[in-house]
Amino acid sequence: MKKLAVIFSILILVFVLLIIGIPVVFKQPILEKTKVTINKQVNAKVEFSDLSISVLKSFPQVSLILKDVVVSGYNEFQNDTLVHIPSAETNVALLSLFSKDGIVIHKIILDNPELTFKVTKDGKANWDITKAEEDPSQFVQVNYTEPEPQEPASEDEFAMQLEEVIINDAKVIYDDKSLGLFLGFVGSDFNISGKMYGSTTELNSNGDVKEFSMIYDSTEYITNTSLKAKSVVSIDYKTMDILLGNNELWINNLPIDVSGSIKMPDENMLFNLKFNSKGSGLNDMMALIPPSYADYLEGIETSGQASFSGFFSGSYQDEDYPEMDISLEINNGSFKYKSLPEEIKNIGGILKISKPQGVLDLLSVKLMNAHAQVKDNPMEMNFNVHNLLSDLLFDGSLSGKVNFSHLKDALPMDSIDILGTLDADISVNGTYSSIAAGEYNKITSRGSVILKNILINDPQLRQQIQIPSGKLGLSPQKINLSDFRMKIGASDMELKGSVDNYLEYLFDKGDLQGNLQLNSKFLNLNELLTLQIPSEDVAIAQAKEDQKGTDSDEPADEEILVFDVPDRMDLNFTSDVDKAIFDRLPITNIKGLVTVKDEKLNLNGFKMNMLDGELELTGSYKNNESNTPFFDFGFDVKDLNLPTAYKTLSGLRKIMPFAGTSTGTMSTKFNMKGRLSPALKVLAPTIDGLGNFSTKNLEIKDSPIFSQIKGILKEEKLQNVKIKDFIANFTVDKGNLLLKPFKTKIADQEATITGSLSATSLLEMKMDFVVQREAFGDDIQSLLAVLPGQEKIKTVPATVNIKGPVGDPKVSLELEEARKQIMTEIKNSSTDELKKSLDKLGKGLQKLFK
Repeated sequence: MKKLAVIFSILILVFVLLIIGIPVVFKQPILEKTKVTINKQVNAKVEFSDLSISVLKSFPQVSLILKDVVVSGYNEFQNDTLVHIPSAETNVALLSLFSKDGIVIHKIILDNPELTFKVTKDGKANWDITKAEEDPSQFVQVNYTEPEPQEPASEDEFAMQLEEVIINDAKVIYDDKSLGLFLGFVGSDFNISGKMYGSTTELNSNGDVKEFSMIYDSTEYITNTSLKAKSVVSIDYKTMDILLGNNELWINNLPIDVSGSIKMPDENMLFNLKFNSKGSGLNDMMALIPPSYADYLEGIETSGQASFSGFFSGSYQDEDYPEMDISLEINNGSFKYKSLPEEIKNIGGILKISKPQGVLDLLSVKLMNAHAQVKDNPMEMNFNVHNLLSDLLFDGSLSGKVNFSHLKDALPMDSIDILGTLDADISVNGTYSSIAAGEYNKITSRGSVILKNILINDPQLRQQIQIPSGKLGLSPQKINLSDFRMKIGASDMELKGSVDNYLEYLFDKGDLQGNLQLNSKFLNLNELLTLQIPSEDVAIAQAKEDQKGTDSDEPADEEILVFDVPDRMDLNFTSDVDKAIFDRLPITNIKGLVTVKDEKLNLNGFKMNMLDGELELTGSYKNNESNTPFFDFGFDVKDLNLPTAYKTLSGLRKIMPFAGTSTGTMSTKFNMKGRLSPALKVLAPTIDGLGNFSTKNLEIKDSPIFSQIKGILKEEKLQNVKIKDFIANFTVDKGNLLLKPFKTKIADQEATITGSLSATSLLEMKMDFVVQREAFGDDIQSLLAVLPGQEKIKTVPATVNIKGPVGDPKVSLELEEARKQIMTEIKNSSTDELKKSLDKLGKGLQKLFK
C-alpha cells in the first residue's frame, strides 16, 4: 500500500507539473502557429503582442489570451486598422492542442474591441480580406456534432464547438463613402450563449449600445441614442433559417417587440420582420429622445396617443433591398411645463419612412398632417422627400400663426423676451437637380411671412429691438422684403428690396445675392456698434490680456467692437439717412452704396455732411482671426469748420494743434490703409498713406506758439494771426506722418512750414519766417534805427521750432540767420559809424542776438 501511495503521489505531482509546464513549454509554438495560420487565410496583416496560456483557470479546458490583436488592411487600406482588440480570450479543449484534427474553441471573450468598416467611393470594402478559395485547408472548418463522417482537419485548422461569446465595451464604426452613410456604435456590450454548432441551435443574446449615431449625406439624423436588445433566436444551420421569438429592442427607454424570420437559402437573404412599440401613449414615445436631452423634459406633463410600428419584408442581394415601412403616429397629443401656464395642444401627425422592394433610391420620407396649437394659434406642416440618392424630390408646406406672447407661456424662452406675432403661409416643391442647375423656374416656392409688433429683449443686447411691421414674400427666384420697419434703441430703419439666389445659398451651391434699400431718419452709431455685450469667453480672454500688460496706449478695459462680415454673400445696400451720430460727431444727409462680398465690407461713393462741410468716403473693411481688421479708405473732406472739428475730432488735434484757437475751414483728401484695434481704433504703427490738406480764411487767435515770437513781430499782429490759404501734402509710413514743405503767409509774413508726427504722437514742426522791416517789434525797430547800414535791412529771417508730445510741445525761437544778416550789414559800414552805433546800442543788441 505504501508503494501504491508513493506511485500515486508521483503521478499527481507529474500531472501538476504538466499542467504548470504546458503553458511555458508550448507557448511559443502555439503563438507562432496561430499567427501563421491566420495570416495564411486572409489578405491582411494580423499581429498580436503576446499569448497567455492557463490550464488551471478553466480546467479541463485551456484558456488562451491574445493581447493587442491588430488586423490591418492591404492596398488602399494598408494604413487603416480594421480590428483592434486589446484582449481576446478563448477557452480551448486541452487535448485538441495536441490533436492533428485541429484546435477546438468553446468560448470567446473580447474586451474593448474596436472595429472600423470602410467603403470607398468606388465601392471597395476594407473587410473584404478573405483569400480566394484555392485550398480548402486554408479556411476555418466548423465540426458539427451530428454523427456524420468528417474529414480530418489539417494541421493549421481551428474547429469550433462554440457555446458562448462575450463582448465588452466594443466600438464599431461603419463609414460608407459610396452611400454617404456613417454609423457609430459606442460602448457596446453583448453576451451570446447556446450551442453555435451542430445542425440546429437556440441562442440567447443580450446586448446594449450606449451611444448610437447616424449621419447621412453630411446631416446628423441620430445622435447619443441608446439601444438595447434581448432575444431568443432559433437557427437551422442546414437551411440557414433564423427564427426570432420573444425579442425585445429598446430605443433609449422605449421597448419594441420584434418578430419574424431571416432565411439565407443561397446568395439571397429573405427577410420577414415586424416590429411595434409596446407603449401607446405620447409619454412612451418621449423615450425616443436621446438621454443627453433629458434635462429639457423635466417638469413636463404629456397626454395623447402614439404608436410606432413597421415591417421589413423581401429579399436582399447586391443593390436590391427589401420592402420597408416604418410609421410613427401621434393623435390628440399635448404637453405642458408644470412651471408655465399654457400648454401646447392638438399635437398630431404621421411620420412615415417607406420603400418598395428595390434600390435604396426608392426610399421616401413623409411628414403628414403635423399639427400643434398654443391657445388659438395653430401651426400645420407637411413635408415629403423622395429619390434620396439620385435626384432628391421635395414637397412641403407650412402655415399658421405664432403669438410670441402666448408661446413664452408654453415654452421656456430662457432669458430672451419676445412679444408680437408671426404669420406664415409657405409652400415649396422641386428637385435638387433644378437647384444645382440654377433652373429656378422648375422650383415652385411661394408664400409670405408677416411680422407685426415684434419686441425683443435679450440680455446679450444693450438695446431693445422693435419690428413694428415686416413682410417677406417668397418666389422661386427671390425673397422680396417690403414694409420692414425696425427700431434699435434710438435708431430707426426701414428696409426694402429683394434677396436672390437664396435656394443655392441654402444648399451650399452659391452666394446669397441681393439689392436692398436702407432708409432712416436717425441712426445712433454709438449704440449700434456696441449693441452686443461681449461674451464671457471674450471677457475672460480680455482679462488675461490685461494681466499680461501691453505697450499699447489703449485702455485695459477696451471693448470689443469689431465684427465679421458674413461669407458667401454678395449684397448691395443703398443708404439714405437723414441724421446720424458717431462719437460726438453729428452727421447729416448720408447717401451711398455699401456692398458685402468675399467677407469684405465696401463703401462706394459714400457722401455725408458733417462739421458744416462735406465728406465723401470710399474703401473696404475685412476682419481677421486676431480681431484686428484690415481697412483701406479714401477720404475727401470739403470745407470742414475748424473750431467745430477740433472739438469733435481727436485726430485733428494731433495733426493741427493750432486749430483749437482758430477760425476758418479745412479741406483734405487722403488715402490710408492699415489695421484697427478690437475697439475699432486705428493702430498707428500699421498705417500707410498719402494725401493733402488745405485751408480757407484761417485765423489763429491767442496762440501760445506765436506768442513766443513777439520779440521780432509787433504784438498786435500776433493776437489774431491770419494765415494765407495754402495746400500741404503729406505721407504716412508705418504710422509716421511726414509733412512736405509748403509756403504760406502768417501775419502777412512769408513762411515755409515742414514737420512730422510720429506713430507715438511726438510732434516736430519747423516754421521758417521772412519778417518784413515794418512788421518788426518795437525792440528791434529801436535797435536797427541806430545801426550803420540799417536802411539796407528790409527783412529778417526767424525760425520757430515746435517739438515734443502733441499735448505739450516745447516752442523755441531761432535767430541765428537774422544775427548773421545784421552782422554782415554792420561790417560793411565805416569804423567810425560802427563805433558810434555800438556805444548807443550797448547791451541791447547783445541781448537780442545772444
